[in-house]
Amino acid sequence: MKNQKLVEQPTGTRKICFSYSRVSSVIQTTDDKTGIERQLQSARRVVAMHPTWILDDKLSISDLGLSGYHKKNLTETAKLGALVKALKEGKIPAGRIMLIDDMSRLTRAEVMTAFDLFRDLILNGLEIYICKSDRHYTKESLNNLTDLIIILVDITAAHDYAANLGKNVAIAWKIKKARAAVDGKPYKCKCPSWLKWNDTTNAYDVIPEKAKSIERVFELACLGVGIRGIAKRMNEEKVPSICGYMGGKVRSDKWYKSSIKKFFSGNGVLSINANMTPPIKMWPAVISEKVY
Repeated sequence: MKNQKLVEQPTGTRKICFSYSRVSSVIQTTDDKTGIERQLQSARRVVAMHPTWILDDKLSISDLGLSGYHKKNLTETAKLGALVKALKEGKIPAGRIMLIDDMSRLTRAEVMTAFDLFRDLILNGLEIYICKSDRHYTKESLNNLTDLIIILVDITAAHDYAANLGKNVAIAWKIKKARAAVDGKPYKCKCPSWLKWNDTTNAYDVIPEKAKSIERVFELACLGVGIRGIAKRMNEEKVPSICGYMGGKVRSDKWYKSSIKKFFSGNGVLSINANMTPPIKMWPAVISEKVY
């Protein structure tokens, strides 16, 4: 037989890793969003680069629809908050590595609050690996000036981005509202996709075929069909999708439970025709609890 190359086996102590991922809004948790999966892929990439590391998916945690800026993920009911509590109570073995896609996924809180969180996680036994920058932080990092500077810079950047984003968005909407008041034109934001702007009448017109699709959604809801069931029936019946921007091109011909749920949350549905039986604006009030 010809000489064969032996596969080199990894040596050294095995390190148990788990990922922490977070998205800020409920919309980012829907079926067609990939924020959490992308963060998990970053964790898998890092583990693949380290032969002695093992990713334990059972330990991995995610906070869905919780703001890092408003510290919602630090409450005890959140996964990160529960992790911090368990660490302080000594319920988690020391030496495990928490993989985070980016510092902003951990927190966007004020600098000292965020640094206290980062430091407490490490002092209570965790190591932290930031996937995007490929930086590995341990207890020694807290006594390393270069590491401390990088940590504080990343924390500050995460906080400032969120703070400035909120201010800029608020200013932009004030300007749009002022223009709308003067010109009598819409904001040009994403309106309900069954409506379209009419430049002649300066008003929104209903798109008839999309209105019929919405009627079917509420017909099924009034029969007690749940969100999953409605999505399935709409696809089986090949009811035209209403997805689109400003009444424009349809992006997808499929119905998803996330899009169905939006009809029944808040004021997600406007009255299309007051003569409907029952009128659409009244339908949420008579929907079965099964919808939720």
